[in-house]
Amino acid sequence: MITIGVTGWGDHDTLYPDGTPPRDKLEVYAGHFPVVEVDAAFYAVQPVRNYERWVSQTPESFSFVVKAYQGMTGHARGKVPFETTKEMFDAFKESIKPVTEAGKLDMVLFQYPPWFECDKESVQMLRFTKEMMGDIPSAVEFRNQSWYSPEVRDKTLTFVREEGWIHTICDEPQAGSGSVPLVPFATEEKTLIRLHGRNVHGWNSHGQANWRDVRYLYRYNEKELLEWKALLEKLKKETKQIVMLFNNNSGGDAADNAKQMIDLLGIEYEELAPRQLDLF
Repeated sequence: MITIGVTGWGDHDTLYPDGTPPRDKLEVYAGHFPVVEVDAAFYAVQPVRNYERWVSQTPESFSFVVKAYQGMTGHARGKVPFETTKEMFDAFKESIKPVTEAGKLDMVLFQYPPWFECDKESVQMLRFTKEMMGDIPSAVEFRNQSWYSPEVRDKTLTFVREEGWIHTICDEPQAGSGSVPLVPFATEEKTLIRLHGRNVHGWNSHGQANWRDVRYLYRYNEKELLEWKALLEKLKKETKQIVMLFNNNSGGDAADNAKQMIDLLGIEYEELAPRQLDLF
């Protein structure tokens, strides 16, 4: 099974009729795609009421990939609003309960920062995190090349599998130690794929006021998507479920590319939310 969507639902203007209120966008989004990444969860542990609303706005078959709060992955540079690490994890797990109880949680995504290198301390942190998450399905995304260096790549992948992590396959520019190669390794139950674009010049644009906009400014062409189609055919033999998320949002390309990918694969999702046009 392959489910395809994008990261976040607020910035994809081609999906929404003019004047669509922000509160209604997820409901409209769910008429186009069966899965979405909740990126707002990275910036703050969301109130339970937000998840309750998002669950109610989506069909029964819809699913969420919830991004782990930045304090849980070592991104937060300042003080986090929790007294202890356990309190932070407990608050996060409590916040997503409406999603887990509705059976709509695909996974929690732990995207580690570019400075999270492969060393003993990092491995201990991964083990601790997995212990804290218990039986909640959790995906790991590395953003430092050291995890996939020739010397340790096989050990990394064995560790991911044996520790029960979902592996995240990244498509991104090859632009130094803060980017990772495409490693087509599938984990048995689920595998996550995130496509960040291939804007090499924009990837390391930290310091610019609009660096996030520049970094993900990329549109995949048909040849590149066909290459992914061939790879997906191989991967789906190795894993029970693939979740594929397009993160090339800066120029409004993610939703279009996701739809292209769905068309190239010949997928028809039957349990999407009804669209207004479908009523006529």
